Amino acid sequence: MSELRLQIDGETENLDREKGEGFIDVPGFDNLIHMDTVSPRNLFLVAVNNRIVGFSRCEGTGLKRFSHKTEFGVCVLKDFWGYRIGKNLLKESISGLTLTVYQEDHAECIRDEH
Repeated sequence: MSELRLQIDGETENLDREKGEGFIDVPGFDNLIHMDTVSPRNLFLVAVNNRIVGFSRCEGTGLKRFSHKTEFGVCVLKDFWGYRIGKNLLKESISGLTLTVYQEDHAECIRDEH
């Protein structure tokens, strides 16, 4: 995952970081995925095509006043753009959520409690 994220960061300018910024090593990713697995507010998904070609991550917060919010990101290797992998990761990530888009072009996902 560490090398995949580093490669994807270098293939696009559409992410919040440049290649190498916010680097997460292998033990760091192992810990992140473990924490996402045990947290009811987080979700980590991977896209596989004989190997991992992309991933998405949703991260909630433990703050009570913001417990209805989550941040998410989607990353796909450039060679696999156009196959709807990112779209499907995003679709799966937000299933069960209600999306609210505000006039100032700010989107928030609200967990559906029903």
